[in-house]
Amino acid sequence: MSTMTRTAFTALRWNYVGFFARSGSNFMIGILLARLLGPKPFGQIAAAMLVIGIANLITDAGFTSALIQTPALTDLQIRYVFTSQFLIALGMTLVCALASPWVASAFHDPAVRGVLLAISPLFLLQACGQTSNALLRRKLAFRTLQIAEVSSYLLGYLLVGVPLAFAGAGVWSLVAAQMTQSTINAALLYFHVRHSIYPTFDRSGRHLLRFGVKVTLTNIVNYGISNTDTFVVGHWFGSTSLGFYNRAFNLPGAPADGVVNSLQGVLFASCSRAEGRLGSLRRAYLACLAAIAFIVLPPFWAVAAAPATVMVGLYGERWRSAAPLLRPLALALSLHALMAMAGPILSAVNLVEREVYAQLRALVVTLAIFWIAVRFSVHALAWGVLVAYLCRFLLATYPTLRVLQLQWNDVLRVLAGPVLVAILSAVSVGTLNVALMHAGLPPSVAILLLLSTGSMVVLLAIVLAKGFFFPAEFGDLLRKGMTGAPPAAMRLLLGQAAFDGVRGAGGGV
Repeated sequence: MSTMTRTAFTALRWNYVGFFARSGSNFMIGILLARLLGPKPFGQIAAAMLVIGIANLITDAGFTSALIQTPALTDLQIRYVFTSQFLIALGMTLVCALASPWVASAFHDPAVRGVLLAISPLFLLQACGQTSNALLRRKLAFRTLQIAEVSSYLLGYLLVGVPLAFAGAGVWSLVAAQMTQSTINAALLYFHVRHSIYPTFDRSGRHLLRFGVKVTLTNIVNYGISNTDTFVVGHWFGSTSLGFYNRAFNLPGAPADGVVNSLQGVLFASCSRAEGRLGSLRRAYLACLAAIAFIVLPPFWAVAAAPATVMVGLYGERWRSAAPLLRPLALALSLHALMAMAGPILSAVNLVEREVYAQLRALVVTLAIFWIAVRFSVHALAWGVLVAYLCRFLLATYPTLRVLQLQWNDVLRVLAGPVLVAILSAVSVGTLNVALMHAGLPPSVAILLLLSTGSMVVLLAIVLAKGFFFPAEFGDLLRKGMTGAPPAAMRLLLGQAAFDGVRGAGGGV
């Protein structure tokens, strides 16, 4: 295994250690806050964060990706990036403050204005750590990044947000938690990479800006597709409905983003160093596609099979109205996770414009679908999201397949195993859920039985099939990712023939 491959897998392992730690704490703290606050505060913070999110993309200006992708980097270029990001952040703070009355009017909730005003300094806080974040990603130093993210989240939400929620602070508990988390995270990142903050506009940094503009345009289009539904729900159906929608979306969305972002970051950084080796890029893409599918499809499809039990069992009876939204959103987010593996490949080979064109086409399709769905109900919109995400997956994946000289048959081949496992999981969970509902078992108890059943079905399917569900690329990924694991464990997972096959396989990014 090459040094680059070893470093990439070390980074990936740390990414997922951080992901599981962050997801576990996010999940438990999210349940507590949802039970304490109810849906409306989550709708208000979602409205404000919708604006903050797109402004963050403008503030970053694609410099994070540019710092990672560029082959050689100088101190002047680093200073150029920090100067640019800080000045843009200052501008975005003022823009959000001035736009707050309009945003509150668009969401028909005066409280959103105060929330957006209070949270707008977030840009300046994040700008202090953005350059350090990019430099750590460039070095694949994901251990440091994950420690900073997990510790800042726990300090922000557990020590600030939860006590304020108990004290009756409502939406302000979420605002205070977010601001605390961002402040601590930025401080920790800069402590680890203390680059010069002396301002400069040296011309050597302009090629980073040119690359960054393309990445920014892509990210804005992606963000528009992913968040238009939030605006539509808030504008047409109000803050309370947005709170229900936001929780139903984030229940699968938060872990999906964690899984995707963890793998995307390593995939982009390592493929940027792969020097255009087509075979390595092809294996990396198919392996990551299979890995994401194995991680995401079985649990998300199982959740879609028992939405009411999951929603009420976790958040309580007040959240039952969100259950009908959860089924299509869980299915949609599984497609989103698969689609997200295409972008890092195009960025790594400096063909970002191809993703821009694909996502613009997807945005047009999405707007047309939402224009029709909003005339019916918020439930129709949730199903519209599923259709839009299917179109987006097809449109965004196609240019990546062309660059890698792959066919749709290759995609179907690596997805066949995860899809079969997901179907087994969904059928078993759905059948048991019907039986438990007829038995009158409380959702809080039923959800534990469904979780155990779904996990056991997936584990048995993988172990008993002896590697039948694993494509060769994913087997190779497992072998490299589990360096040091007992051979017996690998044979149990992969089967003897597949184990022998991947043992002799080489390459990889």
